[in-house]
Amino acid sequence: MVLPAWGLTDRDQTGLDELLSSTVSTLTCQEPELWSLFSTQGSTAIIRADEGFVAANRGRLKSKADLSAAFVLPAGTQITSQDLQRVGEFVIGRVVLTAEIQAPQVGEVVGVQPLGDVWDAFWWDENKFRIRRPGPRVKTRPKTIEQSWQATLGAIQDGPKRSWRYVSLTITPMVQSSDEAAVGGVVETLRTWERSVMQGDVSELSRYLYDDPFCAAAYTPDGQAWFFTYPEYLTTMLSSALAMGSADRSMMVNLDVSTSGPVATVVGQWDVDIPMLGSMRMGLTCALVKEQDRWMMVSLCGGMLED
Repeated sequence: MVLPAWGLTDRDQTGLDELLSSTVSTLTCQEPELWSLFSTQGSTAIIRADEGFVAANRGRLKSKADLSAAFVLPAGTQITSQDLQRVGEFVIGRVVLTAEIQAPQVGEVVGVQPLGDVWDAFWWDENKFRIRRPGPRVKTRPKTIEQSWQATLGAIQDGPKRSWRYVSLTITPMVQSSDEAAVGGVVETLRTWERSVMQGDVSELSRYLYDDPFCAAAYTPDGQAWFFTYPEYLTTMLSSALAMGSADRSMMVNLDVSTSGPVATVVGQWDVDIPMLGSMRMGLTCALVKEQDRWMMVSLCGGMLED
């Protein structure tokens, strides 16, 4: 059963269902092309692969076939649940994708292999005949198991005819529980954002921003859209804003952190008050990857929460 998203209009839900349906088709049948589902303003895609990950922006997905080919799920994959919410111009949240895949074959002894012709019962070895003993005949039974993935997303209505497209999409295998040490590392990266705007210095923050791909997107209280596709664009803007005064308040709360190997996603809230930008209570989603022993931000998508 697919649970309805909350805080969305029927029209929102219909448009998002179209995007999600296209996403499943792309992941299982490679149609439509993956890059076409992402915003031209800035966007990132990440999928957990083997022991690592594959990450790309819209342009790379379009020009590099090998990158798009990594974003594949088994045939028959379906959306089994949604937990989405509207935050200003964005929709953020998580979707669960599930497929039945064939399990490793299990052998079942169903009889004894006959010896056949009498001459087949003996074989010559080291100058004498040896007796070939009958062996078991094995019949295999195909079995299926259920496998699930989590897609954490941020989307905006900027496609043709106001269709929804991704600002961020991160796909990871579902896990029973995230590694505590990894969760701690992710939260520490987020605390760096808190400290940077409170102290008015983004030099520390720069060390925790992934170089390529990268996208930070937000809507401020005045309705202005900000899309940053390079880390230095973001830090330059923040430096200018903080030069007018550092944040009076900065706190990330209600953080739902999920980790899978070197990939992590976060859905939560950031309460921040920067004089130049105003007081903001933002719902946000983030995607991070671990490199050089630290968790680095690949994408952030945030918009205003209603009071």
